[in-house]
Amino acid sequence: MKFEVRELAAGETHELRRSVSADGRADLPTMHYELDDASDSWHLGAVDPSGRVVGISSFYREACPARPEVPESFQLQFMAVDPSVQREGIGSSILSEGLRRLQSMGAKLLWASARDNAVPFYERFGFEVVPDSASLPASTGRPHHLILLEIQQQERREVGGGDRAPRACRHWCCRPRDGRIAGDRRSPSRWCRRRSRR
Repeated sequence: MKFEVRELAAGETHELRRSVSADGRADLPTMHYELDDASDSWHLGAVDPSGRVVGISSFYREACPARPEVPESFQLQFMAVDPSVQREGIGSSILSEGLRRLQSMGAKLLWASARDNAVPFYERFGFEVVPDSASLPASTGRPHHLILLEIQQQERREVGGGDRAPRACRHWCCRPRDGRIAGDRRSPSRWCRRRSRR
């Protein structure tokens, strides 16, 4: 399907927050989060040609409980895709763009409390599970683990007339900045310039 990844207002994320992230709970008075409107918070999502929001994510500048000493840490919350359009590359496109933005901002760490069944998705982007971090939030009753990703700041250099990513590349970071985001279904690793030269 066709979609565009763009920045959203906090209110545009609320419908999917309730139906997906909160499992459709009707007893919650609001899906507004206290940091939604902070100056250093932002929200990314995927929108289809009709204007319907089909994927969401929110990024908050928050210290990681497992790595409180790391500056410039961000928490990822409310990552969700409309169940009717899952497995279309929407979540991967949103997270890839979020990581690109965090890298350009000089962020050092991204962390989240992820449902156990979603952990393999995040591991494909290089996230690691924090040992002994299992939890069972009362709001969902589903097991979660703390996950984190150290964001590598890439220093590009001219080699043979072109730039090349260093060997520490985590693949998503090699994505061309002028590359098309809307509807792109390729996995992050296929953007990697190192792999394309092998």
